[in-house]
Amino acid sequence: MLSIAAQRRVLVAGAAVYVASAVLLYATGNTRIRPGEEYARGELWSLWIPVVAGMVCVRLFPWRTPADDFEERLRTALKGHSLGREVMVLFACILGFAVGERVLQIVFGLISPSLVDLSYHTAKVFFLLFVPVMLVGSSGVLRRATGPDLPRLALWVPQGWRWGGLFAVAAYLYFAVFPPWTAPVPTYDRLPDDYQPLLSVLLTFATVSLLEEAFYRVMLQSRLALLYGRWPGIVLTSLIYAVSSAIGLGVDTNPLVLVAMVVSVQGAAGLMYGYLWSRYHNLWLNFLLHTGVNAVALLPFLGWTGSV
Repeated sequence: MLSIAAQRRVLVAGAAVYVASAVLLYATGNTRIRPGEEYARGELWSLWIPVVAGMVCVRLFPWRTPADDFEERLRTALKGHSLGREVMVLFACILGFAVGERVLQIVFGLISPSLVDLSYHTAKVFFLLFVPVMLVGSSGVLRRATGPDLPRLALWVPQGWRWGGLFAVAAYLYFAVFPPWTAPVPTYDRLPDDYQPLLSVLLTFATVSLLEEAFYRVMLQSRLALLYGRWPGIVLTSLIYAVSSAIGLGVDTNPLVLVAMVVSVQGAAGLMYGYLWSRYHNLWLNFLLHTGVNAVALLPFLGWTGSV
């Protein structure tokens, strides 16, 4: 693990990326949130409020965490692994996802234009699930040790205090949906004509809520935290998550502005996801939070006329 001084340098560099992204967006007037959906969600600053509220709740509940041997079990689970090499493999999987998504767009387009949208989800499942599990999973090609299985540790949560993150999940979703400063959800008649809600929601839940949290938090952040320290691991994972979230967005804008946007939006949310995982090591909480955020897309079809 890095020295304290080196960890601080990583944190300062990461903070500089966030600040520079926000400054660029406000300097160029790009302050409207541009997520993957086809409608905006208000001003940029409105997203940071639920992130801050959620992270405060993560710290408060509980104020003091009981002695827990999760970190030691985590080290045992990864003992004998070449963490640096496995992190590079995971980076390669993200690059494979980006390239594979483009290639599958062409292939599916040749078969039928209606299949093009499936290229994103197909590439994500293959490169962020099948390939990583095959290479660095509990019985993967690169594994060279015995010990507890990392996914099992993340999903088996017998300690009551590790469910304290429910307060943070509730706070995040409340400040993301109900406050008056958030942009109104579009009514059903204002959605695009080709919007397919059921298929989009099911694919999003399967390939975002479940898959992304397992890949970025359990696989990637756990290894980065052991290599570079807890908070450097959170920040680095959040930035990687942000940049990779630009895959498949198809936003017609300056690439630099696009990167700044995903860092300020998905990267900020990634800090919340990462802190939630780092404090409770309860993947169910991350699933619940990510699923709740994605479920906002269902509100127009439930007759919701409030804000999001």
